[in-house]
Formats: sequence, C-alpha cells, structure tokens
Amino acid sequence: MSKPSAELGYVHQRTDRAISVDYPRPTPGRLLLDTCRHYDCTRSFAQAFPLTNKKMQIDRKLFTSHLKGWLGVSAFALAAVCFAQDALAENLSIEGTYMLVGRKLPDGTMVKPPDVMGMITMQGGYKHVNVFWKGSSGEPFSWSMVSRYRLTPTEFSETLLYITFDNPAEAKSPIVNLSGETKSVAVQTSAERVSFQLPFEPMVVFEREKLTATIDGQFIDYWDKVR
Repeated sequence: MSKPSAELGYVHQRTDRAISVDYPRPTPGRLLLDTCRHYDCTRSFAQAFPLTNKKMQIDRKLFTSHLKGWLGVSAFALAAVCFAQDALAENLSIEGTYMLVGRKLPDGTMVKPPDVMGMITMQGGYKHVNVFWKGSSGEPFSWSMVSRYRLTPTEFSETLLYITFDNPAEAKSPIVNLSGETKSVAVQTSAERVSFQLPFEPMVVFEREKLTATIDGQFIDYWDKVR
C-alpha cells in the first residue's frame, strides 16, 4: 500500500476488513486546491472526445477554456463564502466570562467596585448572571439569574430557569421567579458587533472583549471579558 500523502493531508489507515480514510475539515484553500487538481477539464475532455476535425478541435478548446474559467470563479466564490461564514460564526460567539468594571448612573456618576460588582458566565447554551450593588444609602441589592439560551444570526432565544432579586425596600424580598418562560428577540449584527434586547434583562451590546448593558433611565453597565 502506498504511503499516506502528506501533501493532500489525508491519512489512509489499513485494517483487516477495510480501508478507512480520515478527511480533514475542508478549508477555502483546500477547496480551491482540490478543484484545480481534480477537475483538469482540458485533459479529461480531450481523452473522452478525441476529435480530428480542426473546427471541432477549436470549439472544444474554446469550450474547455470557458469551463476552466467558470470552475476557477466558482472555487474562489466558494472560498469567499467559507471565509464569510467563519467570520460570522466568530462574530456571533458571545460565550465567555465577563466581569462588571463600572456603572454609569443617569446623572453621569461613575460607580466602581466594590460599590457595584458582578459576573456573567455564558457557556454551552447556559447563562449565569450575578450582580451586587449599593443603594444611595448604602443598602445592599443583589440580582441572580440562570437561564438557557440559543443565538442565531437573526434571533436570541432564552428560557428562564430562575431569577432572585434581593431588594431591601421590599417586605417580601427576595423576589423569586421560577416561571420557566421562553422569549425570543431579534439580533442585530455587524463586522465587530452583536446587539439585542435581552428578554429578561437590559439591552446588551457585545463588541470583541467588551459588553455594555443598558436600562434607559437607570444605568449603563460596562463589562470586560476575562476569559
């Protein structure tokens, strides 16, 4: 049996019963290379139709020339689509751990830790949010939420598992929500930005390693991605 071809990147493994082939994940460069290697139209067309008439030979050359050009354009177009899909997938990845680094109040006051602290973890379709802050008189507030979520290029869907809100001003605090409700919202995307209104929380904007959460008239929270 011939040795594995390092150039093609395929590994052939022989067993007693069959030969298995492990194919690498296709990339735009690989698709273009394979197209050029495996679709040598001039050679295959000439072998299949060995014409002797001069005019027919000219027509055949013209046809194969156009066909090769079309295949080349198609390969480049396919590569461009693959690159675009990879870029979109990377842009839509909001998974990670975020730490709250500051809160801006309506009057412009900036509040920093330890007067406001929080962490968001989004991983594997699950989201966990914990936020603590001090009121105007120093009273402690806290908000905790766990949910399942799904993000597509056009929609963010979230299913609530629970919310607890500890509000010192409420006699029945903490307030607990175990409704299990599911809501979906539209998503706006651009080259380096993903934004949407969280179904149970503020308006959020993801930009590379930053997250901004806004509730109009109440606050703007600034989060840094730490991992």
